[in-house]
Amino acid sequence: MAAESKKTSYSNLIKAELLLVPTKKDCCRRALIDGVMLARGGLDGDVVSICSSSDELVSALPKLLHACYGVSTECETVAGDLRRISFESDKVRNRFLYLTANDAVRVASGKCAACRAAFLRGAFLACGRFTDPNKSFQLELSLGSRAEEMVELLALLGMESRVTSRKGETVVYVKSSATIEDFLTYIGANNAVFELMNIKIEKEIRNNVNRIANCETNNINKAVSAAAVQLEAIRYLKENNLLSSLPQEISETADLRFANPELSISQLCIVSGKEISKSGMNHRLSKIVDAYKQALSKAKHEAKGANADE
Repeated sequence: MAAESKKTSYSNLIKAELLLVPTKKDCCRRALIDGVMLARGGLDGDVVSICSSSDELVSALPKLLHACYGVSTECETVAGDLRRISFESDKVRNRFLYLTANDAVRVASGKCAACRAAFLRGAFLACGRFTDPNKSFQLELSLGSRAEEMVELLALLGMESRVTSRKGETVVYVKSSATIEDFLTYIGANNAVFELMNIKIEKEIRNNVNRIANCETNNINKAVSAAAVQLEAIRYLKENNLLSSLPQEISETADLRFANPELSISQLCIVSGKEISKSGMNHRLSKIVDAYKQALSKAKHEAKGANADE
């Protein structure tokens, strides 16, 4: 997996938080190491190695290995910010062989109820990635041939995930924000979950504001278009001396609209000085447009007849 920017990576912030989660039992510490080794472990003869580009994990892992297995480690830079931690231990070597011979579901079962969470915490520390939630929601675990096993393990915990291939890597990914929250809560990244929820709320508020603004814009555009049609109708009726043939309240409404082209229907009701509702004002304006359409149709019909007589 390409190295993420240390300054902006949400993944590293989550990993820093995870390494502060108390892991009190030896079985849980070993389960965490199992998750790390399953994701990024290797074996060369009697030498066990773990590769990582996470500063947080590289700093914490030697202490954890010494506490659990009493081993001393060596660290070397492989390429860029990728480091390899190497050590010799018959216990860890045998454990690594056990990991390679068994699926993740069995390996993660552990000795206590918290071991499975510790195992997944280790896997995320070793190969997890979380995209910037301000842009999109996606959690990934780059696990190669062990990807399908992780999907099965997450399914047992009620979390749906999928496998894809990206840039030659087999990746387990989760896009559902609710499932991501469940996963992060399960492995102990509670602060990250709260931040994710806040970002979701902010996004929802922004989306609602945008929807309201768009709705208001559409309503304004409709009102402007309707007013333009009304003004065209009144102008035609005035030029052809047809307003006087309309009922008095309709002709008065036409004069009111013509004198106040910029006002909304509600504002027209107010300036009319009469008790009239918006629907009543709309009804009168519709009568004006109808009269215009009828007059226009009649004029066209008469013009067509005159042309036929010629």
